[in-house]
Amino acid sequence: MVVSMKWTFNCIAEFENDKKKSEVIPVKWEKSKWRHPNEALEKIIIDKEKNMVRLQLMYNKEKQNIILKQAGEKLVKKDKRKLIFGDLATCRDFVFHCRRLHHLKNFVQAGNMNA
Repeated sequence: MVVSMKWTFNCIAEFENDKKKSEVIPVKWEKSKWRHPNEALEKIIIDKEKNMVRLQLMYNKEKQNIILKQAGEKLVKKDKRKLIFGDLATCRDFVFHCRRLHHLKNFVQAGNMNA
């Protein structure tokens, strides 16, 4: 899972084993399974089950597809994504960054400084 300034991705990646290659590019990115724009995120539901933390990310489907279309990306049919974290600290960091970037896109960059 990768959260960038604009997108949340579910990617297949692994660390480079070759020491010479890893100095140039430390991670090998294979492909992205899906992506959603951060500004379309509407809700995050958190559940704890046994030793796992489950997140459900809920997006505004109409808004996400407008943004994807403007970016020349493939439209996404799903507006919910389920993620599982092995520990609470990693989940907390992920949620913190999602909220921070969502706020940046929807309030600060939109000129609504009172939010």
